[in-house]
Amino acid sequence: MAFLALAKYGYFGSIYLDSLDARQATQEAIARIQTKVGVLTTSEIAPHLTHRPLVKLTDTNSPPTNLAKFNYVLLNLRHPGWLSNQEFATSLVNQLKNAEEFQLSYQRDDVYLFYQDSILSIS
Repeated sequence: MAFLALAKYGYFGSIYLDSLDARQATQEAIARIQTKVGVLTTSEIAPHLTHRPLVKLTDTNSPPTNLAKFNYVLLNLRHPGWLSNQEFATSLVNQLKNAEEFQLSYQRDDVYLFYQDSILSIS
């Protein structure tokens, strides 16, 4: 009874169902990420990657200073997640597109997956 009384029913339609438009693309991108690598991603995607040794969330208040420590960067421009926004996510995508060490591995429905080939060969 307490759960039903305190539940936020509005979140189901406004927050949870809102991100379904990119769910398939997100799942396909996650399937491409190796398990023993570091990942930079959004707060919505991070729970699906928790068995990786390093998972860091995108955060507009403390942007990553060294992207080279991540093997993969997985971003969703439509739904950038908590502590992020579309402008910040777009700037990260543009930064990664221009970085020589990162390659675009997957792109669909505003979901972008970048990988760093030099680290993957060492892992």
